[in-house]
Amino acid sequence: PLHTAKDSLTAELHRVQRAAELMGSTKKVVWLDSLSLDRAQWLDSLSLSPDAGRFVVGTSLGTSLPNCGTAFVNALGTVAILPAGSPRRLYRLVKAGNRWSVPEPLPGLDSSFTDIDYPFLTPDGGTTLVFSAHHAGSDIGGRDLFITRYNPDTRRFVRPVSLGMPFNSPADDFCYVLDATAHQGYLVTNRRQPSDRVCRYTFLFDTPNFEELATDDRQVRRQAAALLSVSASQAGQSARIAQHRQWLSAQQHQSAETTPPDFTFVIDDTRLATSLSDFRSETGRRLAAQWLDLTEQARATARLREEAERRYAKQRNEADAQTLRRTELTLTRLHQEIKTIAKEIRRAEQR
Repeated sequence: PLHTAKDSLTAELHRVQRAAELMGSTKKVVWLDSLSLDRAQWLDSLSLSPDAGRFVVGTSLGTSLPNCGTAFVNALGTVAILPAGSPRRLYRLVKAGNRWSVPEPLPGLDSSFTDIDYPFLTPDGGTTLVFSAHHAGSDIGGRDLFITRYNPDTRRFVRPVSLGMPFNSPADDFCYVLDATAHQGYLVTNRRQPSDRVCRYTFLFDTPNFEELATDDRQVRRQAAALLSVSASQAGQSARIAQHRQWLSAQQHQSAETTPPDFTFVIDDTRLATSLSDFRSETGRRLAAQWLDLTEQARATARLREEAERRYAKQRNEADAQTLRRTELTLTRLHQEIKTIAKEIRRAEQR
């Protein structure tokens, strides 16, 4: 017992020393707002632009790996990062056609990082990866966020390092996401929250890197490192915040007013169809109507799959697991039929 108590105190001292070290390089972050959420629902609250990618239930990728966490799929839908296994490691999957490849462990990440979850690939070509995990050597208590980058020379990820303060804390820090299209990011943490709640912070992201907080005032630095005040981070930043909010409002207004075409179909190198009248042949128009119907079925099925993913993430029951498997099979069939009809349409239009 005495030895155990000594070890515990030593570990606590190490975390305190590590926190003091990280506080010295606290990043300057402009926080836009904060929102307390139910712990089981925060993932649904992340409204990401299509270019940012998306989080999915790990089991929906159809692997045989056990203990799957929450996976991340890039914007193109071609690469997924999956936390899975016992203990959990990070795996990379590549989509070929309508199927995901066999998961391959990410090179460079050792087993000292445990309980890994919520990986996020930044939209820079997939070279920067952030994830949440425990790490006895460098965390400061609870879950911490770690960042690593892919080295093309060695074809491995470099050793992950702490994302630092204010993104990490002695509490559990679950998720860090950048939405470059919206010029903002999200941090999800349970610091200063009841056991069944988390807080989602939104921050301004308009530069590739965060500067270190420039101040000799220890109280100001401590407040910023602990993320004690959203309003304090906004001091002197009113012009940037107003510009950001004005830009977001304009984007939302433009999106609401823009009427997209009924569909977009590439006939050949010189012709693009956006309505049935753009097809010259009767056969082409008839097949295009079938193509549209199948496309709408695929969209509806994809929505059902996403709903099942969210439900399964919350309660993990067999009914939702079966729905996921069934919708995946249906989507595979629909995508194949869509592909076949598209070829027939092009042949009909080229006669």
